[in-house]
Amino acid sequence: QVDKLARFLFLCKDFIRLARKPQYQSLFKNIDVVALEANSGEVPAGLSKRCFVHAETQQILHYEQHPHQPAPRCIGCSKSACYLCDLLIAKQNRYRISHAHRRLYEKWTIPDIGWMSEDQAAVFATVIQDMIQELTAAIRLQQTGVRAWMAYPFESRAFLPLSSGSTASKSTVRAVSSGASSGGTVRNLQSA
Repeated sequence: QVDKLARFLFLCKDFIRLARKPQYQSLFKNIDVVALEANSGEVPAGLSKRCFVHAETQQILHYEQHPHQPAPRCIGCSKSACYLCDLLIAKQNRYRISHAHRRLYEKWTIPDIGWMSEDQAAVFATVIQDMIQELTAAIRLQQTGVRAWMAYPFESRAFLPLSSGSTASKSTVRAVSSGASSGGTVRNLQSA
């Protein structure tokens, strides 16, 4: 648990370091730090195991319920996004993330929401249908024996951005800044 607290300390130090640079001072004139209430997970009907709402999904839902002007362009947390969070973000096409490890978690879920308008619900229904189509295509590709992924990258990248000297290459920075979502297929979908 101490390492998690240390991440917050280093994040604050990174913000201070950035805020002192003249080219970034305008970004830090009016900043709010908001703690989102964590979803404790739920047991969907017909399942016996608890499913979890990942941090990226919670952030997306927070900004849906509490829109900001201008809307944030990037979201993220101390860990890289999983396959389904990355897919949700790509299909929604409103936010960017710094990295995705693209592991597939069988207990991933989107919670039942009672506050969405009909328009918001329709948009999310379309996004989920697009996700299902891409998952179906990935499963079919996997069944043909095509293997595109070697090994999964590390989940946590907590100290990479400023605190420990980022290892991001120029091509990674270009891909993120151009809005390209991470590509590839999921390894071993059938055993997930």
